[in-house]
Amino acid sequence: MVIRCICIQINGGKAVKKSAFFWVVMLCIMLTAAYAETAYVDGKTASRVHLRNAPSKQADSIGLFYTGTEVKLDDSTLADDWARVQIGAVNGYIMCDYLSHERPLEYMLPGARVKSDTLNLRSGPSKNNDVEAVLKEQEQLCMLGQCSNDWYYVKTQNGLTGYVMPEYVTLTGEMVSDHNADIRKIGECYNGDFIYSWPAPNGQTLYFTALEDPVIQYEDVNFDGHKDVVVFIIRGASNFFTEFFVWDDGQYVYARHPGLTQGICNYHLYPEYGIVHSDANNGSAGAEHEDVLLRWEGNELRVIRRALSENATEMTRFSDGGGYTIHTDLQNLRVRVWDYTKGIAEGELIYETFISHQALDSAETYSRLFAGEQEALWRDIK
Repeated sequence: MVIRCICIQINGGKAVKKSAFFWVVMLCIMLTAAYAETAYVDGKTASRVHLRNAPSKQADSIGLFYTGTEVKLDDSTLADDWARVQIGAVNGYIMCDYLSHERPLEYMLPGARVKSDTLNLRSGPSKNNDVEAVLKEQEQLCMLGQCSNDWYYVKTQNGLTGYVMPEYVTLTGEMVSDHNADIRKIGECYNGDFIYSWPAPNGQTLYFTALEDPVIQYEDVNFDGHKDVVVFIIRGASNFFTEFFVWDDGQYVYARHPGLTQGICNYHLYPEYGIVHSDANNGSAGAEHEDVLLRWEGNELRVIRRALSENATEMTRFSDGGGYTIHTDLQNLRVRVWDYTKGIAEGELIYETFISHQALDSAETYSRLFAGEQEALWRDIK
């Protein structure tokens, strides 16, 4: 399209011609500035909010958008009951009561999957809009909203937002967390783990290492009344390893945990005792395990008790003193509990027994045989 116009500016009684290109550039700058601030849809008790074509409840709806959806905000309208916003490629009005400057913490979005072999993710809700990416069959999506012409506004697992035709998408019926779509894989470690980054809602970027497909959720893990960030870094058949970033004076701080090499496993929170419990299943249907009790010291988790059940081993030294062999007893478990509250680095052994694998023939005997271990682990704590 060729714009043929001449704009006149009166300057001290003189007419000054400005090119059409100049005014197009100025218009773009003004529109960009108008929508410079980020806000989020917050329906409070409602999951979706109308975007309307005028600042009135009687105006036509342009679409319904879910709590947590990011919008670009026109600050000049904030004094009114309505704000002019841009959601993706769509402009309209939302009531100020349903907008928040901070992303709601615990919102969930409907999950969806691509059901065709490929699907175009477009920049706007029309086949005339540009293709931003080509999605593959079974690719997971988060539903951000639906436009009045039925096109879905979605976010991919890689964090791309755009529009897809509804007939090529299947709603899974599951509610998913959109903040996991913001996780970015940025590198790889020598041991095969990947390095990820994630933009927290306070504007901070968190970095962590994990295997494929880490998951983020919020929970008050240090019992101070503020939601912290929990990252699931390894998700296996029976073990879920996590890392914590705790909220401290407006920032998320990584929670160190000396003595745990792979993170907190299958964590349980006991706020009444101020305890975080890590419980790793190491084999034999849980008979081989490691239970660790940790207590907060500032933003660091300190081990106070550790219970370890593993196959018994025996070390035999060579007669010439030049080495030794280790024999593993596959018939018996060695069960021990250490206490670390007395300042001894290697801990104080407070319980030890041996249990036959053969004796663990039912849940009842399992509970009975490990009762001494659990009593020693939790002694004087609960």
